[in-house]
This record gives sequence, C-alpha cells and structure tokens, in this order.
Amino acid sequence: MFVKGKSGNPRGRPRGSKNRHSEAVIAAYHNVFNELGGEEWLRQLAEADAVEFARLHVRICAIEERRKEEAEERQDDIPSAAEVRRMIIETFGSNGPEDNEKGK
Repeated sequence: MFVKGKSGNPRGRPRGSKNRHSEAVIAAYHNVFNELGGEEWLRQLAEADAVEFARLHVRICAIEERRKEEAEERQDDIPSAAEVRRMIIETFGSNGPEDNEKGK
C-alpha cells in the first residue's frame, strides 16, 4: 500500500549514477552531434550565433563542475588508510584483530 511521504525504495538510486533513460539520451545526442559535423559544426555555430554558443558553453561547464563535485563527494566517503588503521586500533587494540583473538 502506498503511504504518502514514504518511499517504496528508501535507499533509492545511488547518487551520481545514471539511469537508462539519461544514458539513451546522451547516446542519441552524441549521434546527432557527430551527424551534424562534430567540432566543425560547433565552429560554425560559434561564428553564426555567438550568444547561443556561449549559452551552450555555460551549460557544459556547469555539468562538468557538478560531475567534479559529485566525484569529490564520493571520494570523501572513502576513508583514508590512516583512518582505517585508527578505526581498527579503536576497535581491536594496537595490533589489530590479533589482540582481540588472544584476549579470548
């Protein structure tokens, strides 16, 4: 039964992962871009309509910046080797799991 305000998938799709639809749109966009002439088409757009070219450039830069931020956030979630060592020492003692086994 549907409960208002409660997700049927509380964990949801992982942040930064792509869904199938966006991948299909990106693939279609690349196909059209290449059919139009790729880089040469971009040059022609820049010469013919500098404002539209600038808008496109700003959008692409914003997407790239968002991707970098998401990648950095994912890296922040991964503990460093020093943090892992500290967690092991806090949990098991200075020699790691071996100390815990000896104490049994």
